[in-house]
Amino acid sequence: PPPPARGHGPPPPEAHTVVIRCTVSDTGKGITVAQQAHLFTPYYQCESGIDRAEGGTGLGLSIVQRLVELMKGTLAVSSTPGSGTSFTFEV
Repeated sequence: PPPPARGHGPPPPEAHTVVIRCTVSDTGKGITVAQQAHLFTPYYQCESGIDRAEGGTGLGLSIVQRLVELMKGTLAVSSTPGSGTSFTFEV
């Protein structure tokens, strides 16, 4: 069969593959292993209560995880309490 018109359909098997990797790191207080287990749960926040310094609803990481999954990529977290956290995604 003739090849698909340009810009239509999946790329041919011999097409080059490009992988994008992005890492975001901070030098904050870090996240415990127990907290890491819940990070991608919608509305989960590591801290709660009146003394919580960071704002937000706890949706950001669950949205990022879903977008990365839709692109058939991976998302990982690495953290050491007292030393900061890194998030890496590949698509």
